[in-house]
Amino acid sequence: MKGWLLPGIGLKRWIGVSIVGGFLSGLGLGNLFATYIDALFILLGLFLVVAGFLKFFLSLDFELRKRGVCLEHIYTGEYRKDPNVVAIGGGTGLSTLLKGLKRYTSNLTAVVAVSDEGGSTGRIRKEWGGVGIGDIRNCLLSLADESNPWVPLLSYRFERGELRGHSLGNLVLLALAESEGNFLSGVNRLKEMLGIKAKVYPVTLSDVRLKAYFEDGSVVEGETEIPRVGKRITGMEIIPPKASVTPHVVESISRADIVVIGPGSLYTSIIPNLLFKDMVDAIVSSRAVKVYVCNIMTQPGETIGFTVVDHIREIEKYLGAGSIDYVIVNIGTISPEILKRYKAEGAEPVKIDKLENMVRPILVYSDLVSEFGEVVRHDPYKLAELILRIFKEGRS
Repeated sequence: MKGWLLPGIGLKRWIGVSIVGGFLSGLGLGNLFATYIDALFILLGLFLVVAGFLKFFLSLDFELRKRGVCLEHIYTGEYRKDPNVVAIGGGTGLSTLLKGLKRYTSNLTAVVAVSDEGGSTGRIRKEWGGVGIGDIRNCLLSLADESNPWVPLLSYRFERGELRGHSLGNLVLLALAESEGNFLSGVNRLKEMLGIKAKVYPVTLSDVRLKAYFEDGSVVEGETEIPRVGKRITGMEIIPPKASVTPHVVESISRADIVVIGPGSLYTSIIPNLLFKDMVDAIVSSRAVKVYVCNIMTQPGETIGFTVVDHIREIEKYLGAGSIDYVIVNIGTISPEILKRYKAEGAEPVKIDKLENMVRPILVYSDLVSEFGEVVRHDPYKLAELILRIFKEGRS
């Protein structure tokens, strides 16, 4: 409380007003004067008590906001000393990032693309409609404590019968969405089951699809169909074009200290989040430190031959030039055996380049490689630690 009662803040005066109001009400209740005068003192006193308390809390809220928090945050438990991080993306990339970030901040929000149409998710969408479930499920499992008994159970995938290929987590999330009445309530219910405090929002609650335009003029719809074309993508759209962003997403971005975009499939996991005007406006206008995590490997059918600058240009095509503050670039080495496997699939490490006289974004280089069997991922803990370090150094 040191400093809170110094002159100029405006708290003491309203405490005084409430005290005076209480005194006047006490006089009225003490029957010291005529009946009408008693009533007048009581009403005036109550008015001063209420006005004093109201102005006290408004003044306190104003001072707290200048310090980066408000009374609403404290009431809802959202205020933490940890930075407020919003991670935007989809697929394996986002779930990997969240696994690391949860170790370094307790104030975390994930905004997840839901245009996936493949595998178990695609089958559910064909029969039930709605948004893509799979990436949301992966993010929730990454945010949960690994000791939670639900985690291995919800990760189970059926291998025979009519349920073959289905993830139990997808089916449980579908059941919760149906029983709760809407998908967002189902997500929140699963969060409770997993003991997750982070916020997880699908970027939209609308049943959306992706449309891609290619350099030869052709147009393809559908998340799974886009990579099969194998041509350079020149533009992306969402169908229907007027689909709205999920409530609270824009507000979360506006209150963020750090906004992280990526890693993940550029055209089918990252850019789908940037096809909503409200989303773009929120990111661009946010005062948060904005970080883009460039992919380690190119992706067949999407980013063959892409360099770091190519990735940046595509992100800026939707957000605008200079909208990103930092780009994280991997410089770690990958084992020859894994490189050989990726090469057979038409993928290679993203080439590192930089435009002459490029001031913004700032490229941050680090060894972030982590090999899981035959695949390469960002090390979740090294990546999260680097993001937090960028934020602290940028703020100082």
